[in-house]
Amino acid sequence: MWRGARRSCCPRPRTTTPRTAIGPLVRFFDGSFTLDTVRRTEVSLRVDGEDGFELTGRSSMSEIARDPADLVKQMLGRHHQYPDGAVLFLGTMFSPVKDRGAKGQGFTHKKGDVTLISAPS
Repeated sequence: MWRGARRSCCPRPRTTTPRTAIGPLVRFFDGSFTLDTVRRTEVSLRVDGEDGFELTGRSSMSEIARDPADLVKQMLGRHHQYPDGAVLFLGTMFSPVKDRGAKGQGFTHKKGDVTLISAPS
């Protein structure tokens, strides 16, 4: 599948099928972890750099624009096929804006960073 308005603009085909790695922990729904639990979850993010850089943030799933159930419904529509399963990433709504390095250059990860994304169990 070609991306872009015209095929001649792209010297090689690029896939529109993204790939990602998840883990080391994936939480499945059960009697104590429900869709309502997701709706109330607060996600925390922390980045610790070997250079002493620290960045923290948080976001509440209750603040996302669309309900998770609606997003699942859209993902499983007749126009999408996931024969091997699917993972829906709801995001953290956290965009790092703290400068790292030169003023006004924003944030970028560096080799050796430790990033922790967590939510209460």
